[in-house]
Amino acid sequence: MVWRIRQIVSCGADYKARSLSRFLSEDKANYLKELAENGMKTELINVINTKNTNIGLQAIHTIGTKAAIAGMTGEKIFPDDRNISVLSAYAPLDIMGVKWAILSEINELEVFAPQAELQSKLLILALIAIGMAGVVSIFMGLFMAKMLLVPLVKIADAMKSVVEGDADLTLRLDATGQDEVADIARNFNAFVARIKDVVGDMFFLIACNLQKFLHKLL
Repeated sequence: MVWRIRQIVSCGADYKARSLSRFLSEDKANYLKELAENGMKTELINVINTKNTNIGLQAIHTIGTKAAIAGMTGEKIFPDDRNISVLSAYAPLDIMGVKWAILSEINELEVFAPQAELQSKLLILALIAIGMAGVVSIFMGLFMAKMLLVPLVKIADAMKSVVEGDADLTLRLDATGQDEVADIARNFNAFVARIKDVVGDMFFLIACNLQKFLHKLL
């Protein structure tokens, strides 16, 4: 990522500007308005407006200018002369014994904009992922419910068929598998088979008794 430096600032030991403000040359009306909002006297603003320069007129008292005039070099985030937070690199400048400060500045918002944009994109991706996971979970839940419900409905219909109507005792359910539904199907099949055996035994006993009764009559 390459950032475009927004302004190069230089000032003397008296903190008066030694370079023309880029904001004055690019947007004079807004620049003068910002000077007024930051407490500069109207008379001085009028002079800057008339001469169309801030050199030797505007005092720049920021953390960076104070540190550089004191002979320090560094980088820091602090409010600039417009009271806007900037990332500034500052250093002292000695020109034939005359102390100056030089600063290179860029708006903090511009520096961290890519990071904020990345966080926003990651948040959107996370929300999409959560939404997709929710949808998949719903479909999986419906699919699993259908897988369980269909065999249970078949078991219920089979039991109803045994209890009602013709009482088909030859009915058997698909009992393949190792899950709980297959266990229920196997138990149902065993139950129906047992009933069939009992009914068969009863018919056999009735037939034998009927045969004996008829034999006595004859």
